[in-house]
This record gives sequence, C-alpha cells and structure tokens, in this order.
Amino acid sequence: MRNTLATCLIVLVGKLTAMGQDPAVTEIYGADKNLIMTQACFSSDGKHMLVNSKSFISLIELASSNTVASIDGEGSILTAIALSPDASIAVTGDSDGKIKTYNIWKQKPGTKYKNHKGSIIALAFSPSGELIASASADRSVHIWRVADGKRVAAVEGFRSPISMIAISPDGNTLATVESVSTGEVKLWNLENGSPISVVQYAKSKISAIAFSPDSKRLTIGTTAYEIEIKNIAGSSFYLRTKPHKMPIMALTFSPDGKVIASSDIQGGTITWNAETGSLIRVIKSPQGNSLALKFNLDSKSLILAGYNGGVAQWNYTIGVNQWLDIFLHERKNEIGLWAMQGESETEQDYAKRVNDVSRKAREDKIKEDGLARLKVYYTSVINWQSYSLGAYAADKEELTLTTPFSVPVRLTVPAKKLETFKLNYPTFSIIPELEVVSDAIAVKSLEIKKGMEIYKAEK
Repeated sequence: MRNTLATCLIVLVGKLTAMGQDPAVTEIYGADKNLIMTQACFSSDGKHMLVNSKSFISLIELASSNTVASIDGEGSILTAIALSPDASIAVTGDSDGKIKTYNIWKQKPGTKYKNHKGSIIALAFSPSGELIASASADRSVHIWRVADGKRVAAVEGFRSPISMIAISPDGNTLATVESVSTGEVKLWNLENGSPISVVQYAKSKISAIAFSPDSKRLTIGTTAYEIEIKNIAGSSFYLRTKPHKMPIMALTFSPDGKVIASSDIQGGTITWNAETGSLIRVIKSPQGNSLALKFNLDSKSLILAGYNGGVAQWNYTIGVNQWLDIFLHERKNEIGLWAMQGESETEQDYAKRVNDVSRKAREDKIKEDGLARLKVYYTSVINWQSYSLGAYAADKEELTLTTPFSVPVRLTVPAKKLETFKLNYPTFSIIPELEVVSDAIAVKSLEIKKGMEIYKAEK
C-alpha cells in the first residue's frame, strides 16, 4: 500500500510540475474569470496596469497583485483605454465614439471630451500626461489637453480608419498607422498636428508599433511576422528580422534601448538585441497571449500582460544553467517522494535503489527534461524559415545561410545542383538542432529537408 501511495504521489507531482510555471517567470496577477483581458496598458514606471474587459476597466497594482480600482462602462462597449504616466487618470473610448476620463483612484468621472463620429480605436497619453491623442473609425485623430478637455489639434482625411497610434518618449511626435496601410507610418507634430514625414516599411499590414527610448528609432511588427526598425531621421534603414512564426501582437523597447521584446498571437515572446537582431531569450505562454509588454526600469525583466490569462514577470536574463538549477529545485518534492523507502522494500534493496549515483542520475534526468522544455520554446516560437541564402564558395561548394537572430551556417551544395536548390529553397522545411553555448540556447546545425532530399547546415 505504501509503495502504491508513493507511486501515485510521484505520478501526480510529475503531472503538476509538467504543468507548472517556468522557472524564469513569476506570476504577478492570476487569471480571473471575471476579468477577461482585451487590452492592457502600463504607467510609465511599470508599477500599475490598466486592463480593459470590454465593459469595465480595472487598475492593478502589480507589486501587491491587488485590483485597486474598477470602473463600470455603464453599458458601453469599451474599445480603447489609456493610463496616464503617473497612473492617476484613466481614459476610455467606446464603440459610440465617446471618450471618458476618470480619477481612477477615486473612481470618479473627470474631464469631458467631445465625441468622435465613429468608434474609438486607440488612445495614447503624452509622456508628460498633459495631452492625449484619440484615433477613431471616423478616419481622424484628435489631440486633447487633459486638464480641460480642449481639443488642441486634429488630423483628418485619412484614407482609412486608424488602426494604431504611438507617441514618442520626447513628446514631440505622433505616429499613426492606417488599417489598410501597407507598411506606411505617418509622423505628425503632437502639439499642432502638422505633418512631419512618412516612414515606409516593408509592404505588409502593421500590427504593432513602438518608439525607441531616445525617440530616434521606430519599430513595427507585421501580420507577415516581420519586425523592422528604422531611424526616423537620416539613414532610414536600420534592421529587419523575421523571428516569429505568427503575426506580431506587441512590441516594446527596454529603457536603455538595447533590447526589444516582441510577442505573437500564439503566446510566443522573444527578447532580442536591438542593434543586431540576435536572440537573447525565448518563452511561450502555456495559455493566452502576451497582449502588452513592459520592461521594468532596470531593463532586466519584462512584464507580460495576458500570459497564461493573467500577468507575469519574466526574468529573461537568467542563463540556461541557472534556469535548470531552479527547475531542479522546484522538483525537490518529486525527488523526495522517489527517495522514500517502500514498506516492503528491504534496507539492502533501498540502499541499492537510492544512493548518490542514482540520485545524481535522477537529477540529471530532470535537468535533461528541463533543457528539452527550453528547446521546445525555441523550436515552436522562432521562425526558422527566415534563414536567407548568402554567398556561395565555389571552391568548397559551400552555401552560407544567414539570419539576424543567429550565427551563419554553411551547407555543402554541389555546383551542378546549386541553381535548383536556390529555386526550391523556400519549399524546404528547416529543423534546428540546438545546443547550449555560453549559457544560452544556440543553433548547432540545421536539417533542411524536402521529401527524401536532405541537407545539413552547420556552423
């Protein structure tokens, strides 16, 4: 009976730990059936988050995981929200074109604004909190003074409704993206609405947008899985990469501007170097999308709104070895149960089964399982098809494959097959073999396969 009980407990613990939280992730706010997140935004210091749940908004204090205020939309379908930088004012927009402000802590209505003629699609505060921009399905963007609700500027006559807006950290520039735009971002003077310039990206539908902390770069994500950074002034091209397998949902820069985080519609989140595009870390939510991202002020961790249906903090700077140590520590109960002596087990059999060698083997197996789990993140989230064809060394018959997020790899292709290979390359599947290098997951080799035709590319 004792052995049976121990076996059942081990199986149960195994299932629970398999479903458990990632060692680098800390839950901040658990999933709430009464709070179905449709949108989320943060205060500038990342201490508070405003959540839209279609018919009401809630202010969450992230340090305590407490909902400190909630406001009912009074029957309106809330389509956009914004939180002032100091978390004192919440703004909502609804499907009827109404914009409402609230003293969120007192849960009382604030300044009134005139209505748009169409549903409110997006809202954004200026960094000072003095101005707010609203985008509507009526094909206009209005800029309002928060203190008295006076409209200070308007941009109208867009070809289609605005799908998203962003305000630069220096407070000077408003960026707009139209719903039928093919890679076009228009920049406007925030104070008076006068046009500044148009930044043209790859011709795909833009699904996310973010300014760099110095306001000099603008990055976009697309439904074609691309992420592209451009300098706003001077040389326009900066970096283009295609790290995800799914459309991009959210983007953000770290406060120091060195790291970008991006999430996709299937819960994959990637942190990568904003200068080179090289991967830093990858994670995948077991349930739900990270629909909004916010770096903590130290640039070492990332808040994920919507992760597993709640809010989580991801310490993406944790290396593989530390990750595996934590993974093992969190499964100490599993080892403890395994190490229990069975009722019918003799001391001799027990000593043979549980000793330093067998315990070490069990710990190594747990770490092996943890490493396999880490590798699944990388294989399931990263778009390995984004390797592009590079130079061909005729003397070695080696073709180089390159991508911004990883080191180049080389594969042998006979010269007589080169043109056919290049022509068929987009139809090959690319399967990575991963390894740990310098405490991080890296590409060891790639299997490039189509039917019975297989190539292996290596570093």
